[in-house]
Amino acid sequence: MSVLRCSTCSAELIPEANFCRQCGATVTVRSAELTSEEPTLTLSQRTDDVTTQRLDPRATSPGRGSLRDSVVAASLAGPASPSRRKVPMALLGVGVLVIIVAVLSSVAFVRMRSHSRTSDSAALIYPGAATVVDMTSDEGRAIQLQTGDSLDRVLAWYDESLRPTKRMRLTSTSFVLRNQNVTATIATEDNKTNILIKQSLTP
Repeated sequence: MSVLRCSTCSAELIPEANFCRQCGATVTVRSAELTSEEPTLTLSQRTDDVTTQRLDPRATSPGRGSLRDSVVAASLAGPASPSRRKVPMALLGVGVLVIIVAVLSSVAFVRMRSHSRTSDSAALIYPGAATVVDMTSDEGRAIQLQTGDSLDRVLAWYDESLRPTKRMRLTSTSFVLRNQNVTATIATEDNKTNILIKQSLTP
């Protein structure tokens, strides 16, 4: 294949170029000479001696060397020591222990509160009285009792056990006793003394 070269500097010219890209000389049909492709060197011909140089390997990026060094250091260090593994396990054990203590405390508080309510209600039940109604709601508890004892005897018992801060006489046969969150209405009818106790959760 023919190669078009500059007549001034013999640089290879681009086809249909008006100026040489090497020396800037004007390219004309007469000044450009058509040369043939350079002959291929044979094995017998010797070229200029080129000293072989040794290439030292370099890292392609600044961070790769540090990453490699850290990986090598980690592999040489070996697996994590048992003491480091024990730290997360200890923290997990402490967390579980705290949860268990919180649950047990909640259960104990609920039982104590329930026992306290039961004891208070039992202390308000007149001895030997029959329970007619016993209802419990979110607001409190209502108990209706009935006994054959006289009104005076029942009043005396509740005065001692309830220790009311207020005592009202509604009629000649009915009284209301009140102390904090407990209200007892005592009335007699047909030789029976009826007792209605209302106990609220809040005073």
